[in-house]
Amino acid sequence: MANNLFSQQYKDFFPTATPDTTTKIPVWGVATVIASTHKAVHVGERIYGYFPAAAYYDLIPNKVTDLFFDVRRPQLPGDRVVYNQYFRCKHDPMYSAATEDITIIFRPLWATSYYLFDMGATNGFFGADAVVVISASSKTGFCFAQLVAEAVKATSRPLKIVGMTSSRSKVFVAGLGVFTDTVDYGANVDAGAANVVAAVPTGRVAIFDFAGSVPIRSAIVKALGSRVAKGVVIGLSHSETAVASSQSPKEGKDREAPKANVDEHFEMFFAPMWAQERIRKIGGAENQRRMVEGWQVLLRDVRKWIKFRDSVGVEAALRVYEKVLKGTVPADEAHILTLLSEGNSRSSL
Repeated sequence: MANNLFSQQYKDFFPTATPDTTTKIPVWGVATVIASTHKAVHVGERIYGYFPAAAYYDLIPNKVTDLFFDVRRPQLPGDRVVYNQYFRCKHDPMYSAATEDITIIFRPLWATSYYLFDMGATNGFFGADAVVVISASSKTGFCFAQLVAEAVKATSRPLKIVGMTSSRSKVFVAGLGVFTDTVDYGANVDAGAANVVAAVPTGRVAIFDFAGSVPIRSAIVKALGSRVAKGVVIGLSHSETAVASSQSPKEGKDREAPKANVDEHFEMFFAPMWAQERIRKIGGAENQRRMVEGWQVLLRDVRKWIKFRDSVGVEAALRVYEKVLKGTVPADEAHILTLLSEGNSRSSL
């Protein structure tokens, strides 16, 4: 099936013969190598990476190291290199069998959260007195907030962290313990913006928009005026039609996006580009050390926040997929799909 869920070139990762009408849904997951003609990649290995939602998939390794191998996808822009890497679980410092479910659900989203936090921290959060997280129930949003909260505790910096969410998810977001204040979208975008101003009545504010919603962030910018220190757009969690109709927008879809409708107050953040820049500056080993350290913070808390659900078989996967499209999956649930009954591969949706 093809729809706007697969915009931003995601459908180009795994092309079909009929791209206008069909799509191989891309998912992050862990798979088992069941056959290999490559002397350095062995049968039985577990690998983590970006796959089509399928029971089987053929990979042709290019560069192979102990940590990962990559594949060539010439149809993609050069800045998508992170999606072409497959990590070899036995050598991966962020992997353990006991936390494989967390890896499948959170790792790609958390990586965006981490690099966004790293960008913000590197820039002193732009001199802001508060950060506002739009779509705070999205996993990318609250993982970012957790990293900011840890940094605030470590430095005793007086930085408020305000989470903006739907009324349905407000209790969940407040219960995470990473936001100093939680506000809802209100009956319309102006009411939501007023809620933000009430939570941050003074000081400079940095806005991190995980929803990709122009109406919401525009209303907040208008309400805050000159107090906006910085605006960053990270993803597309909301349906613009839902926002425009003054309904509480759907959250938690956690879609990274390399492009968005960005106005003059905001810049688009694309994690792979920042990751490449940071690796050039601090080196791969130091970058990995910092990521592993941050990942441990998530592992400490995430099972208190999220119920992990397993579904096996194609029909079960379709039922979960339909719930995701309808926006009916609760914020405190995460679904892991296994298409093969033997359990050779697991993926998130």
